[in-house]
Amino acid sequence: MPSSLAAFKAYDVRGRVPEDLDERLVFTLGREVSGMLNATTAVVGYDAREESPALFNSLCAGLQAAGVNVFSLGMCGTEEVYHATGAFGHDVGIMVTASHNPKGYNGLKLIKADGIAFSGEDLKALEALVASGLDAAPSVIPLVEGINTLPDARDAYLTHILSMVSAKSLKPMKIVVNCMNGSAGPTLRALAERLPQMTWIFMQDEPDGTFPYGLPNPLLPEQRKRTADAIREHSADLGVAFDGDFDRCFVFDHEGHFVSPYYTLGLLVEALLPEHPGATIVHDPRLYWDTIDTIDRLGGTPAVSRGGHLFFKQKMRETGAIFGAEVSGHYFFKDFYYCDSGVLPFLFVLRVMSETGKTLLDLVAHRREHISASEETNFRLSAPVHEVLDAVRLATGSATTEMIDGLGFTFDTWRMNIRSSNTEPLLRLNIEAKDPETLVREHSRLLDVICAAGATLSDH
Repeated sequence: MPSSLAAFKAYDVRGRVPEDLDERLVFTLGREVSGMLNATTAVVGYDAREESPALFNSLCAGLQAAGVNVFSLGMCGTEEVYHATGAFGHDVGIMVTASHNPKGYNGLKLIKADGIAFSGEDLKALEALVASGLDAAPSVIPLVEGINTLPDARDAYLTHILSMVSAKSLKPMKIVVNCMNGSAGPTLRALAERLPQMTWIFMQDEPDGTFPYGLPNPLLPEQRKRTADAIREHSADLGVAFDGDFDRCFVFDHEGHFVSPYYTLGLLVEALLPEHPGATIVHDPRLYWDTIDTIDRLGGTPAVSRGGHLFFKQKMRETGAIFGAEVSGHYFFKDFYYCDSGVLPFLFVLRVMSETGKTLLDLVAHRREHISASEETNFRLSAPVHEVLDAVRLATGSATTEMIDGLGFTFDTWRMNIRSSNTEPLLRLNIEAKDPETLVREHSRLLDVICAAGATLSDH
């Protein structure tokens, strides 16, 4: 049994199995969440990780113990749980997943009816209920029986997302799809059947929780190289890579160059705003100069949110935004229950390429020329966070300061944001500048400052 409830994070439940998260804790969560929400029905799914089926069983057992009618999607993507919860009118949706985290981790992503996110207060209340009820959980969780299925859920999900991008307008292309042995393979194969005009080259599309080719994190250098090499080998028009539960996607151009989600965000703003004049777009405070310039140019309204799916969903509902995106690769859509999807942004990129006849390389070239941006740089800490942040403050001097999410500093020709991760023990740095030389100079300088203050570079 876990010694604490360390698995409860800022906007989901996630930790090492079994140290932070075990079957009894998950059973208790399933039992308690139903009473907290007065839920009578629940949609549940799980990813490809080795621990997920047992945790899924425990979750279903806990829900059933509270009298909840459970509907299983089996192995699926987080966004399929979001969609089924909203589309079929269920009270709660829960996905067993640790997304791109290292092996040995697992977790739970939760959504209320109509796609409403669990607030921080909701998670604190649920944590208290689980903590107080944990001792009453059975020592051995029985195998569940009588779970309902939703056999039409995947078809309904695909019909929904394809309708959002006008799929009939998509022109033939050759596409490399790297599923990274997560849960994306079966769903993306089903999507491919709906788009027969495309030539599909699938990689690592068999779900395999041992992750034989490495963690399902498209940002890792070895994973990027594998995707890029396949694009060049097959002379593909573009490539796409998905993380473990495919709620994030990352695209590559026809030369195998990785396209930052920051620039993909701008591309999607250009696709969506003309259809919704004056609409609000939500962005995060890490990188935003290019995003705000694009929104302003097209007559939209920018709004900023703290990073994290919980905060984005809340901000979008508050403002009525049609779209929002984090530079970490999460994209949120009003017409998808204000939830995030990894497949929708990929489809919108296909639509923009089809409508313009341009390559992805050409479509993002002016963005790279307009604003140069670093990739997110991650650090592990051996010193207290406040000591590192104090060192950064001292190094930045008299800049304009933002404190929406972590620390942000803005100068005439460059700006930066540094923040603690809400899901991993990491400090994350992002920098953008009006020319490449300034970006390289300031990024190098800040690396020295942060490492001298007691941090070490991390590969993700």
